[in-house]
Amino acid sequence: MDDELPNARLSIRTMLAVMYLKIDIRMSEENVSATMNDMFGITISEGEVSDILKSLAEAFSDRYEELMKTIQESTYRHMDSTSRRNDGRNENL
Repeated sequence: MDDELPNARLSIRTMLAVMYLKIDIRMSEENVSATMNDMFGITISEGEVSDILKSLAEAFSDRYEELMKTIQESTYRHMDSTSRRNDGRNENL
């Protein structure tokens, strides 16, 4: 992938960092904006955080759909089970 998306002010790496902070770290738009400024000196408004997420969703939507189709058609899937103790016995949910 190129280093930037068409008509984007920021590089793809910067946009992916914004996405990471917002989605994986679950920061608010306000905190993402402050963190990008504090750590990298990059000024991003709260509204631009939302715009970045929309741009990335559009840019990667075809690849996402392709991956989902591959997973759905696969005979093998990595699944995680959750267990708990109930009356002294381990149970899977």
